[in-house]
Amino acid sequence: MSARSLLALIALGSVVASPELGAQWRVPPACEQLETVVRANPDNLDAAVALGRCVVRDEQIILAGGDSSRASFRSNWATAVRALRHPVRTDPALAAAYRPLMRMLFAEMRDGCDYVSGVCAFVAPIRRDGDSLITIPRLVVLNRPPDTYEVVRQESRPSRLANLTEARELATAWAAVAPNDYRPHQYLGQARLGLGDYSGSADELEQSAALGTPQSRRDLFWIEWRRSSRVIVGTMLGAFSTRRPATRRATPREFFSPSSPV
Repeated sequence: MSARSLLALIALGSVVASPELGAQWRVPPACEQLETVVRANPDNLDAAVALGRCVVRDEQIILAGGDSSRASFRSNWATAVRALRHPVRTDPALAAAYRPLMRMLFAEMRDGCDYVSGVCAFVAPIRRDGDSLITIPRLVVLNRPPDTYEVVRQESRPSRLANLTEARELATAWAAVAPNDYRPHQYLGQARLGLGDYSGSADELEQSAALGTPQSRRDLFWIEWRRSSRVIVGTMLGAFSTRRPATRRATPREFFSPSSPV
């Protein structure tokens, strides 16, 4: 999936799903109860964070009347983003709110999956309507052009500038109140990378490495590799990093363990 690092893609490439593996999946609960809590009390910051975490893990597709042309996601990114913005603006030091929010802001597309079969056969562009993120899934078309994922990525592009700009502003505010935390600098590095500020991205990633842990520095290797590669062969890397099989069987890790940092 587009927000995941190359390391995760390489690791997952060696996993072959099976019926036995599918039986071990822990299907995430629906997020409606958390939505109700947040709607009743937007100042419940813990509930807002829990809602964000729930929604970014929920790739479940609902087919109205079993019709693949009438697909929708079980959970709503617009609701989750709105809920998460309030905590980070109320308390910019609330670290737990950033990961699910940044994952949505950095996304180029949203995959839709069926937890019963384990097949991810739907994908949605990320469209921005005002300050809302809209994700409307479509069935992936097999074995004929145009490439569905490439079309979706192109459709997401007009909203990407605004999303990355928002991510940069949020990470900047976080870094101002948490000067010794490596994570806001890591997000800043990613945002600046996406915005084409390669020098600024390198500065932030170096700062993140200086403040970080051994694991965070290993994660940074792949971000820095991507930054350097974009400078040299930007368009080639863009095509490589977003191309995937038209449909594939998802693994439990793909559903529930998004790679760091988003």
